[in-house]
Amino acid sequence: IYTEQGNSGISFDVKGEMIYFVGVEAHKKLGDILEIGVGIKKSTEFQEKNLEESEDSWFSTMPVYLSGKLIIGNDFKYYIQGMAGYSINTVGKEWKDYDVNSGVNYGMELGIEVENFSAWIRCDITKFKVVLYNGATIEGTLKQISLSVGLKFGE
Repeated sequence: IYTEQGNSGISFDVKGEMIYFVGVEAHKKLGDILEIGVGIKKSTEFQEKNLEESEDSWFSTMPVYLSGKLIIGNDFKYYIQGMAGYSINTVGKEWKDYDVNSGVNYGMELGIEVENFSAWIRCDITKFKVVLYNGATIEGTLKQISLSVGLKFGE
């Protein structure tokens, strides 16, 4: 996760920070190899240890997105999926004096499906802005790469 410097003169870098998420997607088939859908994903709060020399600064993301999925194969289905939407970013306990604005979210996913099980690698990019108590702002970009597993219900 990396953020760009805003007009506050503050930037921070939290590469390697581990977060967890839970999500759900609903898809509709458009032929044999194409699906479109909607999804929502909620991440755990993450910690940043350098902002204003604080030890605990937290916020979380909840992207709501549209997706398009291209599927290849029969028994083992390989796919590529693109997502675009809006992330609802929320302030955690340590950033309660700040305002974390929501922003655009987009990403891409490569995966495999076998029967009702799937596994994938996903890259998500989320834009956000933090308004500090003194009015200064930090505009940033969260870049997340995740390895995930899931279950498929229904057809």
